[in-house]
Amino acid sequence: MKNFKALTILGLLLIFISCNKESSSCTDIEDGVAFEFKEGDVFCINDYDITITQVMDERCPCDVVCIWEGEFLFILDILNEDDETIQYTHHAESLITQPNPSPTGLTFSKVILKSNDSCEDPMAISDMVFEMTIN
Repeated sequence: MKNFKALTILGLLLIFISCNKESSSCTDIEDGVAFEFKEGDVFCINDYDITITQVMDERCPCDVVCIWEGEFLFILDILNEDDETIQYTHHAESLITQPNPSPTGLTFSKVILKSNDSCEDPMAISDMVFEMTIN
């Protein structure tokens, strides 16, 4: 009977501990501090969880003369404290010099490609590393 009580208490304790764990596995970032990310990463800032759900390469193709160099597009799912998800497309075009505000009030800075990508040695989007600041 003593073993049953001990096992019951241990089981309830394990359930209690597991229920208190954060369900989100995001990386905390600081307001106004640049951070690196890849497609699929999840970040926490203020009361938001931000998932980089998709990165689209809309740059001018190699060996083509373009009027505009193109840009990367970043599809973000922004989860607020009320568990509402807002989908936001961040344009990382080099022509935008002002920060880009989102519907949440967060401001996303211009994104910088940190990886060495070239026409001679192209990278898969999933391997590219980018840098951005959120305020």
